[in-house]
Amino acid sequence: MRQVKQKPVPLWHESIQGAAAITKGLLLVHFANVLVNTMGYGPAEPLTTDPQSIESARLLKLTPDAIAEIHNELCELMLVRGFSA
Repeated sequence: MRQVKQKPVPLWHESIQGAAAITKGLLLVHFANVLVNTMGYGPAEPLTTDPQSIESARLLKLTPDAIAEIHNELCELMLVRGFSA
């Protein structure tokens, strides 16, 4: 039987559909990617997706308060590091 190599987690950062295994690491990478893209870091136009509505946030059981806290901490980190959206 021929084994199919699974793509590394970062290659699924934009969509977890089709991944051979939905791991916690994959969920974290996917959620982080969506969050930073909604903040304006990434594509030319920020995503309008609500981070609370994505599958990875639901599977990670992230509450609106947790997402807001992550968002605020990320804003601070990006400011300290000199990145702007």
